[in-house]
Amino acid sequence: MRAELLAVLVPCLLLAVTSGQEVPCENGDVRLRGGQSKLEGRVEVCLDRRWGTVCDDGWGISDATVVCRQLGYSRFNATSYTGAHFGEGDGPILLTRVGCTGSESNLLAECDTVQTTNCTHSQDAGVQCRPLICGDGDIRLVEGESKLEGRVELCLNEEWNTVCDRGGEQSERIASVACGQQGYSRINVTQSRIPGTTGPVVSLNCPRRAVFGLIGCRFRPATCPHTQDLGVHCSPRICEDGDIRLVQGQSELEGHVEVCQSEQWGTVCDHGWSTSDAVVTCRQLGFSPMNATATVGSTFGMGTGLIHLTDMLCTGSESKLIDCPHSIDTSDCDLSNNAGVVCQEVTSPTPSSVTLFTSPTPSSERSKANCGAVGGGLGAAIVLLVILLLVLTVVLVCLVFKLKHKKFNATKEEAVPSKDVNKNRYEEHQPVYAMPTTGLGGPLPNVTPVHIYKTLEPPEYDKVG
Repeated sequence: MRAELLAVLVPCLLLAVTSGQEVPCENGDVRLRGGQSKLEGRVEVCLDRRWGTVCDDGWGISDATVVCRQLGYSRFNATSYTGAHFGEGDGPILLTRVGCTGSESNLLAECDTVQTTNCTHSQDAGVQCRPLICGDGDIRLVEGESKLEGRVELCLNEEWNTVCDRGGEQSERIASVACGQQGYSRINVTQSRIPGTTGPVVSLNCPRRAVFGLIGCRFRPATCPHTQDLGVHCSPRICEDGDIRLVQGQSELEGHVEVCQSEQWGTVCDHGWSTSDAVVTCRQLGFSPMNATATVGSTFGMGTGLIHLTDMLCTGSESKLIDCPHSIDTSDCDLSNNAGVVCQEVTSPTPSSVTLFTSPTPSSERSKANCGAVGGGLGAAIVLLVILLLVLTVVLVCLVFKLKHKKFNATKEEAVPSKDVNKNRYEEHQPVYAMPTTGLGGPLPNVTPVHIYKTLEPPEYDKVG
């Protein structure tokens, strides 16, 4: 019990000791202190893993802009403050004569600074930032009847822009990219015009090759009226690249294999199809990889659509079929070559063989959780620790006393002989004189023989004080 309490209370005590210490920081970090919101305050920067203030010598809007950008706020309309506007700091003054141009992303790493200063905390610099409206490249669909549709708006320079609908193939590409960027299908996209009211309009030119987002397209200001604002209607994604499924089987455990490529399902050619490929397929589908069976020759039917993969060369250890070496040249395959599998269900272990595992918890989290369980707070932990120390002290004193008492008794037993020893010692005797029982005239009347004994001298150990 005492060991369990120590295991819980020691981390709590360590937390108590370290809770009042300054949180370590990384060189170049910035933070705001003393403001009424997270958007404003005295600027503090981390140098040599310690926080310190910035002197307001030369402090201006360009410097404030960099601080706001670094903190994830808008780089526009930042306000700089001097003269400890948000209160005086109490740490070191680390920087002075900061010289930013306004385009930098890190105050310490990219702006000109001086790290020696004669400033006082009455000159601490401060800033006030504005919330970030949007990040460059973000898009949104607005004024649609569902989340799948709406007017396309693209964020440039932290400002929402509508997109000019110029029609034709270019508008189709823009609509496809916009839906894909929103997490919807890039196919089965329709365009429409959903007029906006205010704000800038941008003209986009997206390449034929696939791009992740509209920020990958070339753009320029447009003179289109808002009546030509591009709108889209997206569709849910059909499948994710690399997904697989079994079709035309008599149960979910069997069928010919189809894989998703570019949001389209297609079959797998049986050239080179083997048990190792079936093992990977069953594992990816969540079935047992044991006793997986590979089938060839369209065992489960001809199938329809595209043939995506062929010449699969799985080792059996892969987690996804698409991770196996393969070929996409399916020119010598047809739908009579569909590869298939028969999987087995995952068998549940018997109750006697079940072993429960819990995910490891970081030691710091365990310490915090244990502290809460012991007393609901630091005060309870300290009280318990004091009580435990007192109990341990009493136990220790008792053990010491018991050991000393035992040692004393052992010494006494060695020093003082037992009663049997004394008896034997005093029974040792030597007759000195024996009175005669007869006289010259015969036996003496009424005379009891008397023996005189000489007691031996006690041994030296009796003289021990």
